[in-house]
Amino acid sequence: MELDEAKARRRQLKAKARVIAQDRSLTLPLLPAIIASEHHSDDSSSYSSSSSLGALATHTTPPSLSNLLRTFGRSFLLGSSVKTVINLVYALFNRRRRRALASGSIGNRLKALLGIIAPDIRAGLFLGGLSAGWKAIAALLRIVFARRVLALHKRAVEEWRTSMTKLRGSRPEHETPLEEVEQTLQNFWYPLSDAIAGGLAGLSILFLKREDRKTVALYSFVRAGEFAFITLLARGLLPHAVASLSPYIDVILMVLSAAQILYAYVLERDTLDPLYAKFLIYHGAKDTRLIDGVGSEYKGQGFLWPQIKAHCEENNLDFPEIQRRLISDFDACCLIHPGTTCVPHWGHFFNEAFIRALYLYTPVHTLSTIIALVVKSYNYISLRRRLRHQQQQQQQQ
Repeated sequence: MELDEAKARRRQLKAKARVIAQDRSLTLPLLPAIIASEHHSDDSSSYSSSSSLGALATHTTPPSLSNLLRTFGRSFLLGSSVKTVINLVYALFNRRRRRALASGSIGNRLKALLGIIAPDIRAGLFLGGLSAGWKAIAALLRIVFARRVLALHKRAVEEWRTSMTKLRGSRPEHETPLEEVEQTLQNFWYPLSDAIAGGLAGLSILFLKREDRKTVALYSFVRAGEFAFITLLARGLLPHAVASLSPYIDVILMVLSAAQILYAYVLERDTLDPLYAKFLIYHGAKDTRLIDGVGSEYKGQGFLWPQIKAHCEENNLDFPEIQRRLISDFDACCLIHPGTTCVPHWGHFFNEAFIRALYLYTPVHTLSTIIALVVKSYNYISLRRRLRHQQQQQQQQ
C-alpha cells in the first residue's frame, strides 16, 4: 500500500513538473520545491539519483517539435510582416519603385511587387531561426549540463560516504543538498548554455542579404554591450566609479555610437552601409565634394582642390580667397556657411534638419508603435491563456 502511494506521489510530481516545464520562466522559481518534494517523498536515506535526475531532467525537458514549429512560425510571420510593411512604405516614398508599380503591363507590375515583398522571406527565416534555434539549443545544453553536474555531485557524495564509513565503521546518514546543485546550475551553467545557444543561433544572420547583415550586427553589438554592462553591474563586478554611471549607460552608448558613425560619415564613408551613407548625406545636407575635399586634409592627404573648386563654382564662391583662407588659417567656415557666422547657421540648419527628420520619423514611429501594440496585445492574451490552462491542469491534479 505504501509503495503504491509513493509511486502515485512520484507520478503526480512528474506531471506537475511537465506542466510547468512548458514555460521556462515559471519553472526556475519552482524547481527547488519540485526537487525537495520528490527528494523527501523517498524515505530512504540513500542518494536518490534517479528521482533527483528525473526532476532536473524534467525541468530541462527540451521543447517539443510542435512547440519549436510554433515559435519558428510566430517569429517568421513577425519578421516577414514587418519587413514587408517597411518595404511597401519605402516603395511608396521611392519614385522609381512607385513608377514601376503604377506603370507598365500587369506582368511588370507583379514583378515589381514581388521584388518588394521577396526580401521579407529572408527576414522571417532570420528571426524564426534565431528564436527557435536558441530555444532548442539552450534546452539541450541545459539537459547536458544538469546531468553532468548532478552526476559529479552524486560521485562526491558517495566518496564522502565511503571515507566516513572507513573512519566510523558505519555508513552515515546524509541529506543530499540538491538546492546547491540547482543553485550552481542557475548561477553558472544555465546562463552559459543560453550564451552558447545564442551564439550558435546567431548564425541565422546568414539568411539575410550581405548588405543587411552589417546593420543587424552593429545594432546587436550595441544591445549586447548594454546587456553586458547591466549583467556585470548586477553581479558587482564593476568598479564603483563605473557603476555610478549605470543610470546613463544608454546616453554613453549613444554618444560613442554617434562619434563613430559621424567620424565615418566625414572621413571613412566607404565603411558605412551604402543606404545608411545616403541617409546621413541627406540629413547632413552638405555637398559630398565639400566633405571629401576638406576631410582629406584631416587624414594627412591634403585638400582635394578640384572638388572644392567645383563646389565653389557651382555656388558662386570666390575660390582663390577660400583657398587662401584654408591654407593660412584652416578657416572651413567660409565653405560650410559662407556669408554668415556659426551661431545663425546652426539655428538655420537645426530648423531644416528638424523638418527633414519630422517627415521621415513620423510615419516610421507611428508604424512601429502600432506593430508593438499588436505584438504586446498578442503576448498578453497568450500569457493569460497559458496561465489559465496551467491552473486548470493543477486543479484537476
